[in-house]
Amino acid sequence: MINPFKRFYDTEVGVYEKRGGGYGEKGEMSFLGNVVCDLQPLEAGTEEKIYGLSSDRSYTLYCDKNELLKTGRFVLFGGARYIIVSVTERRFGASAVIRSVEDES
Repeated sequence: MINPFKRFYDTEVGVYEKRGGGYGEKGEMSFLGNVVCDLQPLEAGTEEKIYGLSSDRSYTLYCDKNELLKTGRFVLFGGARYIIVSVTERRFGASAVIRSVEDES
């Protein structure tokens, strides 16, 4: 099946997973791979109502289905780090809500 939305995938992001470290300890970010996607800003009102988030730097990421996107992993792009809050698989691909996080590594 051809994905009609693939032509909008113009951004490459790195997907990472935090390994090691416990509460109050630093862990290491382990690179898992890249995902080519489309990023759309998430409207603050929608974000609060559906996900209970209040950050003004949140996005919905649209891409092909893949194994890299999982809740709790991190996405890096534009010099900032974002945590994956939710992942939804759809008929033509997947979407993920990502929210900016402070650099606490």
